[in-house]
Amino acid sequence: MSFIADALRVVPGLGKAFAPGEIPVGGGQATGAYLARSREADAAAIIGDGQGTSIVQAVINWYLNAFPEAALRVMERDKQSGKRVAVDPHDLTDLLETPNEYYGGDELMAGLIISDIIDGNGYVLKLRNASTRVVEFWWIPHTLIKPMGSRDPMGPFIEYYEYRVSGRRYEIPVTEIVHIRHGLDPANPRLGMSRLKGQLREILTDEEAAKFSAALVHNQGAPGLVIAPKNADQTIGEADALVIKAKVDQTAGSGNQGRTVVMSGSTDIHQFGFSPEQMSLSAVRGVPEERLSAALGVPAAVVGFGTGLASSKVGATMSEFREMAVEQALVPMWRRFAKGLARGLTHEFAGNRDIALAYDTSEVRVLQEDRQHLHDRTRADVEKGILDVATSQAILGYPVDEGQRVYLRSPLQVEVPAEGVRA
Repeated sequence: MSFIADALRVVPGLGKAFAPGEIPVGGGQATGAYLARSREADAAAIIGDGQGTSIVQAVINWYLNAFPEAALRVMERDKQSGKRVAVDPHDLTDLLETPNEYYGGDELMAGLIISDIIDGNGYVLKLRNASTRVVEFWWIPHTLIKPMGSRDPMGPFIEYYEYRVSGRRYEIPVTEIVHIRHGLDPANPRLGMSRLKGQLREILTDEEAAKFSAALVHNQGAPGLVIAPKNADQTIGEADALVIKAKVDQTAGSGNQGRTVVMSGSTDIHQFGFSPEQMSLSAVRGVPEERLSAALGVPAAVVGFGTGLASSKVGATMSEFREMAVEQALVPMWRRFAKGLARGLTHEFAGNRDIALAYDTSEVRVLQEDRQHLHDRTRADVEKGILDVATSQAILGYPVDEGQRVYLRSPLQVEVPAEGVRA
């Protein structure tokens, strides 16, 4: 990674009238402080940040599959109308589509999505050519980088980003990092706030329930047995008991279910175990699914969690749940990512033009129902003479034919002045 060594250096901040370096970090009842003083710390010691758990992976996979449905567009302000219009193709979106020679735009965004969900912070490194033009983008995992304040109280709020990899430390200038946050963490306002840290106990509960279920299935797949003398006046010596136990375990233990065991003495064998109904932990596992779905804004049914699928049978339809997931999970993420990328990148590609970034949701399938409703309402207004044809074309996003500034009214309709019937 020699390009890192060449490109990364501290850019000194300019002094300011206020002291951003004195902004308190690490206090308050915020995510980090709450984590340190609660059982969430114990959960983190067992499952880390939760990324490797099945319940979190299910939600992340949904985000990774659904996020690319909307395309990122460069929007330029039209000088005549004042409205922003899409510019396609554009150097910025072309580079984001192919950020480097090793992976594509979907993979770059996937890294940002994972970091955003797990940590609340996503980072992109810019690489420049000899003429200082940005020519590559690289995702940096949130575990390797963090923003650092100035040692001078009058210095900048963020002086550089500390990047640690392979035992080496780099100071990356602020200008070379695009930092996308999820809100602000009151414990450290240089960072965004993780949505998972407050759910670690719930995630751990689900993991422990999964382990317990697996242990029950492994140990009780062939029901446990109690072997006792048939007659009350008989006893089994310790040595004989060990021989009998070893024989039964070897003959009918795990992997040998259904085999026959022949006992040499008069014995009773009793099943001792749990029924499938008793082994069910669906109620216990339902609560973590609900809490995690609420924290990440994705209805449990959309992800495929059992608790959500049960509710979809008696409440909202699956299509309504999908629309809810897009509107409360993806739409805010699209908006936040577009603003974060624009803040760090548009000045590099704008020249003297006024450009912004926005995700185009017109092709998002679950939102097409809203388009259908818009078409239906507009068509009804035209048929009733409320809107002229040209206005309806503008509303629906079609090219406007100025020759269609006409109202479609039935010849049976009679115009009546507001002051009364004409003489």
